[in-house]
Amino acid sequence: MVSRKVVFGKRENIDFDSGIETIATTEAPALVVDWENWRVVREILPMRYMEMPNNNKVPLLDSHSRFAIEQVKGSAMDFRIDGEQLLCKAYVSESEPVIRQKIKEGHIDSVSIGYMTGKSVEVPKGGTVMVDNVSYKNEYEDEYTMVVRKWWKTHELSLVAIGADEAAKFKSVADYSQKKFFEKIANQERAIEEIRAELEAIKNPVESKSGRNLMKEISMRLLIMKHELKTN
Repeated sequence: MVSRKVVFGKRENIDFDSGIETIATTEAPALVVDWENWRVVREILPMRYMEMPNNNKVPLLDSHSRFAIEQVKGSAMDFRIDGEQLLCKAYVSESEPVIRQKIKEGHIDSVSIGYMTGKSVEVPKGGTVMVDNVSYKNEYEDEYTMVVRKWWKTHELSLVAIGADEAAKFKSVADYSQKKFFEKIANQERAIEEIRAELEAIKNPVESKSGRNLMKEISMRLLIMKHELKTN
């Protein structure tokens, strides 16, 4: 499971009963952890390769926590594609008045999608690759491989404590600016380097009780850092 963050927007037009019109994610590249290969990549999620969620509905969770029903805060429904954006409506349950109030007041202002990925095409640094007649160029100055996902599916939407993605917000108040999004990506290097170091540590765990405890600690830190990408 991979995740990406987005930021809400202003609160004047939020309607909890009708659902909050939301830009869940976009096709803009994002630096994420490729858990299958234990590396950081610049990932692109083309909308043409997205599989809609089952019943066009996923749970709205607290910080990607999927292990207790108490973490379900509502639902995200009515997923649909609009150009390079994945839209949905976010519903916060009436049983969560505190969360509703914090969203209205702006204290909770970010969400993050959790999704599964499948077949992909890699674009090496400085390279150009055609994927189904669409050209992808990896012209970034850093060393990260670009990965174009040819299958992906949203499994959940989460409320998260820290947001970063300027490119996707609640649609009713969004001031969409892809330029700002790319500027934000350029400032992620320190967080990414820290994650790379953690990945290397996990690759070579110590075969002892203390080593296993260290591995668990690093794993938890990785989960936290993964949700804080793009937050300089």
